[in-house]
Amino acid sequence: MRSFILTVFLFNTLSCDAIKNVIGEEAGVDENFSTGSECENCSSGDSNTDEDSGSATPTPTCPTNYIKISGNSGLGTDDFCVAKFEMRNVSGVATSQSANSPWVSIDAYTAKTECQNLGTDYDLISNPEWLTIAYEIEQNSSNWSGGAVGNGMIPRGHSDNTPSSALDISSTSDLYDQTGNTAGDAVGGGWEQKRVHYLSDSSEIWDFSGNVAEWVDWTIGGSFDLGPITCPSGFVEFSGVSCGALSSSDYSPVNAAYGSSEGLGRFYGGTGGAAQRGGVYNSTMVRYGIYGLILASTPASNGVNRGFRCVYRL
Repeated sequence: MRSFILTVFLFNTLSCDAIKNVIGEEAGVDENFSTGSECENCSSGDSNTDEDSGSATPTPTCPTNYIKISGNSGLGTDDFCVAKFEMRNVSGVATSQSANSPWVSIDAYTAKTECQNLGTDYDLISNPEWLTIAYEIEQNSSNWSGGAVGNGMIPRGHSDNTPSSALDISSTSDLYDQTGNTAGDAVGGGWEQKRVHYLSDSSEIWDFSGNVAEWVDWTIGGSFDLGPITCPSGFVEFSGVSCGALSSSDYSPVNAAYGSSEGLGRFYGGTGGAAQRGGVYNSTMVRYGIYGLILASTPASNGVNRGFRCVYRL
């Protein structure tokens, strides 16, 4: 009788680990056994836990002014972080920040090197990663002028040549900073110059379209890779792309019917093969947008309206 009372007392007062120590592992105590509130967290599960120390495994974090992007298995991307801003040249270091104008007049090879020079796991953004971000933007109703996906258009960013220069960001609270436009402008008459797009978690990414076009590595990792060099030259809607070297997952919006009317841009082939995506400040054309893609230039070319954006792979 005393043994029974002692056992009941133990099960009602001791922690799971203490119970195991008293009655021994050979007694077959269930690892998930709970005796009430004092034992609610007793478990053998080791999710996010170091097996040796029992400490929680730290969740990977993004560098300063980088945004976490969830991977897209359909595009072959894992989770990664992308620069919130186009890269700036800060004492020779590619930096994601609002101050200063974008780093331009840089060729694609150098842009990739500058990203990789930031350290292990840094790189120039790749085409699959660019599309992973564009998919999120397209499918977020907050980016559409009509407040619902497919209703109206998505901003093209600074792309009307007013002013006729690439811009820094003097105030991140002004989503039209220095463009001379506001959210009160008519859609197609200034509203579309908004410099910010929203991701699925409501994070902001600046100048993903407009300001300066951005070099994009065609594949993830390795050296700088070219896209196809056999696609016809000339701007066409995405629905009109005819190039056997491309699959729709290389360039197309989620809704393949969307194009320049929705502010998403157009496609341009060519023999250079070095991918530029987004848009530029010095144009009044509707060919630029978050899916805008040009393959006409060689990777050794550069210009005052071409910049780049880095990623950090988790």
